[in-house]
Amino acid sequence: MRPVPRSYFDIKGRPDELLWVEACDKEIKKLFEMDTFSIVDENDIAPGHKCINCCMSFKIKKDCDGNILEYWHVATPTAGNRQ
Repeated sequence: MRPVPRSYFDIKGRPDELLWVEACDKEIKKLFEMDTFSIVDENDIAPGHKCINCCMSFKIKKDCDGNILEYWHVATPTAGNRQ
């Protein structure tokens, strides 16, 4: 098993699954609260506009002694997209 998942689907069944799900939920909630993220149907996008996909990145933050401080997840626009 990889120390850090590569996708959301890699989280299922891991011993630290709940910690990763909590990190994902926290990040997605923050994006909705800042009004920087919304779920849309591609059929509802106006002509001439594009949907920006996002990529999930997973990290484990550790202190200088190697102790785990936080499970961290961030959603970023995929390569080639600009705001």
